[in-house]
Amino acid sequence: MRQVDYPTPADVDVWCQTRHDTVDTMTTSVNRVDAPVHTFELGVRHQSPHYYVEFMTPGRTTFHGFWQQCSLPNAPVLFHLPGYGAEMSAHPSFVAEGFHVLHINSLGTSLQAELAVKTEVGR
Repeated sequence: MRQVDYPTPADVDVWCQTRHDTVDTMTTSVNRVDAPVHTFELGVRHQSPHYYVEFMTPGRTTFHGFWQQCSLPNAPVLFHLPGYGAEMSAHPSFVAEGFHVLHINSLGTSLQAELAVKTEVGR
């Protein structure tokens, strides 16, 4: 028995197609962030390079990620999407296993707020 307020498979297909159509019209730039205020490595000191990146799309809120590169140039990439959590996570064990890791914080709140604090303190 289907819940009355639950979307049908056709509703989900339409929703997904709408998202794909929207993304196809967007231009997003990605930049390296060199000056976070907290521990830059998120506790990862045995692997490098690793750094924060910001994703900027006109008309949208900027959000951030944490790039962790392993030593293998053609390694696969694992994408960590934390859902609605506003935290950044490091994954040194996956990097040690031979994966590049990109943690994406789609809310962007953690790093954005901390960069704003650093700007105020640095004045």
